[in-house]
Amino acid sequence: MVLLKTLINKIVIFVILMTIIVTSLPLQPRTYASVNIATNGDFESNPINANGWATQNWLNTPTYTWATDQAFNGAHSASISVSSSAGAFRKAVGDSVTLVPGNSYKFSVWRKMSNLTGIGSKVWMEQLDSAGAIIAGTRWDSNYETGTAAWRNITTTFTAAPTAVSVRLYLFVNGTGTVWFDDMEITTRGGVTPSLTTPLFDRNGMPQATSVTLLDLRGPYSDGDSTDAIVSAQVIQGLINRTNANKIYFYNDSWDWTHPYQTDPTKNNGWIWAQEILNQAPDLKNLPRTTLSRSSGTNGGLRTLITNYQSAIKGLIIWDDNLTGQVRQASAAAAVTIAAQNNWLAVSPAVKDDIVAWGFNIPVQMDLRTNHFSTDWEVLNWQVDNYFATSNQNHKAVFSMGLDGYRSVNLVGAGGAPWESDTRFNEGAVDYAVATNGFMFNLDVADSNDDTALMNLLYKYTEGQMAILGWVPTHPNRNGFAEVPQILNGTSYSVTGGNQLTNYSVYGSFPDSSYKLDDAVAYPVAPNDVFVVFKGTDGDAVNLGFQFMLKQWTVGKSGALGQVPMSISINPQLANVAPAVWNYFAQNLPSGDDIMFNWSDKSIRDSDTSSAILGNTFKDYAKLTDTPVYYHSYGDETKADIVKWAGIILGRENLNGLIKLSSSNRATTYSTLMVSGDIETGRTVQETADLIRSTVSNRTPAFIVVHMGWGGAEFYQRAKNIMDNLKSNSNGRNYQFLKARDWSYTYSTYQGQNWSW
Repeated sequence: MVLLKTLINKIVIFVILMTIIVTSLPLQPRTYASVNIATNGDFESNPINANGWATQNWLNTPTYTWATDQAFNGAHSASISVSSSAGAFRKAVGDSVTLVPGNSYKFSVWRKMSNLTGIGSKVWMEQLDSAGAIIAGTRWDSNYETGTAAWRNITTTFTAAPTAVSVRLYLFVNGTGTVWFDDMEITTRGGVTPSLTTPLFDRNGMPQATSVTLLDLRGPYSDGDSTDAIVSAQVIQGLINRTNANKIYFYNDSWDWTHPYQTDPTKNNGWIWAQEILNQAPDLKNLPRTTLSRSSGTNGGLRTLITNYQSAIKGLIIWDDNLTGQVRQASAAAAVTIAAQNNWLAVSPAVKDDIVAWGFNIPVQMDLRTNHFSTDWEVLNWQVDNYFATSNQNHKAVFSMGLDGYRSVNLVGAGGAPWESDTRFNEGAVDYAVATNGFMFNLDVADSNDDTALMNLLYKYTEGQMAILGWVPTHPNRNGFAEVPQILNGTSYSVTGGNQLTNYSVYGSFPDSSYKLDDAVAYPVAPNDVFVVFKGTDGDAVNLGFQFMLKQWTVGKSGALGQVPMSISINPQLANVAPAVWNYFAQNLPSGDDIMFNWSDKSIRDSDTSSAILGNTFKDYAKLTDTPVYYHSYGDETKADIVKWAGIILGRENLNGLIKLSSSNRATTYSTLMVSGDIETGRTVQETADLIRSTVSNRTPAFIVVHMGWGGAEFYQRAKNIMDNLKSNSNGRNYQFLKARDWSYTYSTYQGQNWSW
């Protein structure tokens, strides 16, 4: 008994006894919003023997305070001062309901210490059954800490045991000093489903897919449909999918000349990404499906569609095939817009001749050749004047049929014709534009007339609160433009590469995604630590990000997949325009990996008129998809201040500035300490590892980003090789490899700041 009393005299316990109210969760455990269900966990109501809390004392009485001298958030915290006493601060048990066995929960509390001596302070947690007994194997303990320390987050996640009905949490002190606690949370992956306040894309009443009818247009193959015929096929697809739950779904229906490894059958062994996503995506893989057989002869896929769906086609609109002044591309896009509004089929003159030869009697309602356009900007001005007002005004987006070009390269046409005179479409979201009555256009943005015509269209929207889906093709070095046209640099409009992500009218028929990813974790930081995040990018394009990732996880999978944390940039607009695709990534993300995204305004300046509007539109998408960290090339750090972002990775390549926090938003981490580890730089794995070691040598601790580029089948393997090299020759440093959200959260917490997300 004496020994027991001695032990009690040495231990001072600050106990929070808490039973959690938990509502039942959706069937998908990753479909959640983090909802705090801890009553008065912020201590903004007096917790001393009130508001569900009570004190419990052993021997002498510690001093309990509803503190105002320190608070992590709000005006109050709960504190205990200890001299030689023992006691507990307890939440009364009485509001208990059953935990959901197998569901995931998170416990989090912020703690500040002053002159704490002895063994120190720690947190532990244990689950209880219906009889109030501790369930074996459910206890979790944090590490002891002593001394004086700024606010620091202590957190853990746990899964409810099969017999658990409640959980008891202890904030434990063994020594003397003062400890403050604030913002105690128990969060469960359930509750309110996030929604967009300003969605850019509107479904226009399009029904959700309940089955699919498949057709292989064999676009990349010599016996496949021509690109003209594929545009027409996508118009039929949009006309049918706008009202039918049995959706037309295409394989091999598009081209991507600037990234040929994705669709070139000679380089992919016949891999069809559209087939892969249909077989893998959770929303799609169980849909009943039928297959249409291609008709024989030229453009057999289109002929099959007209045979099956002729009753939906009220007439033909013929686009102008004049290549001069880009009239062909521009008038084709205009024909798509007009076809959507009249249930017509947009066709080229050659495809119209095919339809007649096949014996179909579909009347020609309009022939754009009679307008005698001489330039693409003339087409757009005429199109805006006559057809914009009757397009879907709920869209905050327009659709570009422009080539998904990146470089001024000789990839198109025999003899290397320049991309701007290419005769091949990158049709992209034709089916979605038709299904939702969107406005599709095309410009090469080569001169001031194009600039004026483009702005005539864009100024019809709220500045900074709209998007162009599909590149406005001005990046090539021909005129020195950046990746976004100069005319857009000062306007805050978002250009989102979307060419090649076809079947939008299938993917986009589902509700906005509500899949959520794992919460951020803050890791302890020691002086010899080096925290590394591997970042893969070019996910500002909704198409390139998902095609690249899909290949990495399927036909391009390496043994390193899941062996090294990777933070991949995937555009969160997918959650609105193609939620079935986003859901695939959220549900199949390898263990330890993370999703971040590029803020794809590229060259926007903070002085531009609608930076905040655009920034908050992107943050709205980030909230929906739980992607708090973004990568911004060419940008400046104050962009994060505009939107109060949680984490930002700045720069593209070999930047060696200091990691720091925002001056106005202290929760925001800026990263400018970055090296490139990708094959594009020509740097070997050894050279990259040596550069990292050199870069972090004078920083204790160090936080660094390794940019892995955007392509190549060795993406994961290369990162793992760099990781292994650093670990095997660490120069006394402790290398830790984190995903982006943990990396940013760790740094912010290390600086004593609350991550504002």
